[in-house]
Amino acid sequence: MSLKKLGIKYKTIKEILVATIRLNIKERKELYSVLDELTQHIPREHIIGPAFCIFQFVTSIKEGFDIEVGLPVAQAVETGNIKTRILPKMEVLSLVHTGPLEELSETYRKLYGCASEQVELGVRSLVLNLSFYKPL
Repeated sequence: MSLKKLGIKYKTIKEILVATIRLNIKERKELYSVLDELTQHIPREHIIGPAFCIFQFVTSIKEGFDIEVGLPVAQAVETGNIKTRILPKMEVLSLVHTGPLEELSETYRKLYGCASEQVELGVRSLVLNLSFYKPL
C-alpha cells in the first residue's frame, strides 16, 4: 500500500535550535506535565514551533521511558535542567495520531510497518521515534 493511502508522509525536517530536557517517566501521560513545566521556563516569545519528544530506545532504563522533551526556540535557553542544542536535519516518515494515548500503539504499528518496508528499499532509519505534540 502507498504511503499516501496510509496517511504517511515522507518529509525533511530542517536543522533547528531547540531547548530540551532529558528525563525518565513511568507512563506516557506524564508528558503533559513535563511539557507544562518546560513551557513555564521558556519565554513564550522564544518558542517557534510545536513541542516534541524523542524516545531513547538504546538506554539503561529498565522501567518507563527515557525521553528528551523539547521546543524549537529562537534563542538559547539555559536554566535548571533545560539545555539548548541543534536538532539536526532529518528525513522522516510522518504520521499524525489524533486519538487517545491508549491507541497510540496502533499508529506506531502502522508507521513501523511502513518504515521496515522502506528499509528494505534501501532507506536508512536513524531516528526511531520523534513525536510532536500539539495542544488539544
